[in-house]
Amino acid sequence: LSIIAGESLEDAIAGAEEVLNELKAQPLGDKAIYLLGSMNDWGQNLEATPEFEYKGQGIYETFVILKEGEYEFKIAPIDWSFDFGANKNQEKVGIGKENVIVKVPKSKNLEFTVVEESKLVFRLNLSDEQTATIRIVRG
Repeated sequence: LSIIAGESLEDAIAGAEEVLNELKAQPLGDKAIYLLGSMNDWGQNLEATPEFEYKGQGIYETFVILKEGEYEFKIAPIDWSFDFGANKNQEKVGIGKENVIVKVPKSKNLEFTVVEESKLVFRLNLSDEQTATIRIVRG
């Protein structure tokens, strides 16, 4: 495409590699983040604590199978050097809805309800540096 505009093949490849590297760049660098909450004793057993996988374009995902019940959670590295949680006046997280969350120390816990045992996918979107969101969907 840039070659058509008169750019050399080497320059076009270098430009494409730069674009790909930007798309692959993880907003949190190489910091591993986890789903920490009442469903897994807040990460006390690391083997039972789901780690988020980076999917590209600012999206991280993990999943968990949960029984019917009320749950609280945050998203954070295991050392709790930061966390993503609820805004001060935030209602419960709606399953299937985009929910704005905040990255502040000691944020409020996010809460949600599971009405029947389900596999749930947690999708953290950090593509907009100003507004982080979480979406929980049945998967």
